[in-house]
Amino acid sequence: MPGPELRFKVGDLVRITLSNTSARAHSIHLHGITSLAQSMDGVPHASLAVLPGEKYTYTFVATEAGTHMYHCHVETNLHLDMGMYGTLIVEPRDGQRVWKQDHVLMLDEWDSRQDPDQLPHRATPNYFLANGKSYPLIPDLKIPQGEVHLIRLLNIGGAVHSMHLHGTHFLVVAKDGQDLPHPYKADTILLGPGERYDLLVKGRDGSFPLHDHIPQHGTNDGVDPGGMHLMVVGGPELRADGTPVPGPAPITTTPRFPGLTCRQRAGRSRWP
Repeated sequence: MPGPELRFKVGDLVRITLSNTSARAHSIHLHGITSLAQSMDGVPHASLAVLPGEKYTYTFVATEAGTHMYHCHVETNLHLDMGMYGTLIVEPRDGQRVWKQDHVLMLDEWDSRQDPDQLPHRATPNYFLANGKSYPLIPDLKIPQGEVHLIRLLNIGGAVHSMHLHGTHFLVVAKDGQDLPHPYKADTILLGPGERYDLLVKGRDGSFPLHDHIPQHGTNDGVDPGGMHLMVVGGPELRADGTPVPGPAPITTTPRFPGLTCRQRAGRSRWP
């Protein structure tokens, strides 16, 4: 988890087929997509549930660029906790953008003691995840110094998360798949369940944390450090005065006995 990332372009006719090979009913809710009919919304009492052994194709035209997500809307509290969700991104048709690369971070919580067959489902999260992993297993975000990248933050879980970036500010440019008319700078952003934010970050020297500033969410089963914590890696580390921090001595391949042949070196009984 999360499920496969789905990417489309504005104007695409999108068809997503759900084949239910499980023993429970499921559906797909296209969270944030408004250009669809009620029957395609994936809410069982308003559209339908896909029963075991059945298939259903969700169809829509991607009309607006933005960061969205999809998830099961049957027994939602249980099926979201079982990882039935993923990212859905609609990109501009013309490809014009100010960032060089984008990164997706889908935030969630996990109760490692839960049993999906024990109902009612009452989860008490003890792990806090980004893209299905917690620190130290969350990969670094590599944003080279001077490059501008986009970070797509999505909260698919049931808790509020306060994401804080060390070392620099980010520019908040979109919320819930909609461009903001007045982007603003910040270093901490609060995401409620279901919210999505797009952040522009310019790479700098050094490596700095991006983490949830709610202390409990920086733990693994109560042990710090853990949880929603990862590193944003930029250029080589610099001192406060702007000079480079010396790295380890380079490995040299210069022969230690330049005047001897390989056979003569092998014959030496002692090495200096």
